[in-house]
Amino acid sequence: MNKATLVLMAKLEKNAEMIVDRLVEAAKKGEPWAVKLAVEVMTKSMRVAVELPRVETSKDAAGAAAEVIDQAAQGELTVDEAKDFLALIEIQRRTLEMEDIEKRVMVLERETKRWEESEDKDAFRRRRCMPA
Repeated sequence: MNKATLVLMAKLEKNAEMIVDRLVEAAKKGEPWAVKLAVEVMTKSMRVAVELPRVETSKDAAGAAAEVIDQAAQGELTVDEAKDFLALIEIQRRTLEMEDIEKRVMVLERETKRWEESEDKDAFRRRRCMPA
């Protein structure tokens, strides 16, 4: 963070109680901007509990995504909450996909090395069903 941001954060922290009090008073008076801001702050800090299956495979990710969509369709989650959960599920799916790709590359590299070290490459191909 730059110096100006640090100074601003320090001043806001020092005056946080007064700022919140003024926000609440403005909201009580019906100031639309204050009501909107107060509701946004309250709803963003709320935690949402969702029962989802453990995601250990791409198939699990698809099942978890379907569950989130179902809960949103039934009104148990807001659209924004569902989007947030779906984003987390997608990150997990991509992580699993990368792990799988890494494993496959390691196998290919190991087999390539074995082939390169093999004296009888034709026999190695036949044994591994590798194309010529």
